[in-house]
Amino acid sequence: MTTDEMLQVAQDAYEFIKDSTTGPKDGAQVILMIHVILWLNHRDGDTTADKMLADYTSDFLDNYRRNLNA
Repeated sequence: MTTDEMLQVAQDAYEFIKDSTTGPKDGAQVILMIHVILWLNHRDGDTTADKMLADYTSDFLDNYRRNLNA
């Protein structure tokens, strides 16, 4: 999947979540739930929740610095 295709999927998912929740906190909780479900169903056997959260936080901060805080 190209970056443009992923961005379109993300924008569509955002609109769906925004329209289906009562505010940003609920939307963020839905996104977190989706992330955990994906992680649980596709993780490798040696990955722990602590490692996943550390990687996720690191990726988030890297993306924030690169894309939002430029």
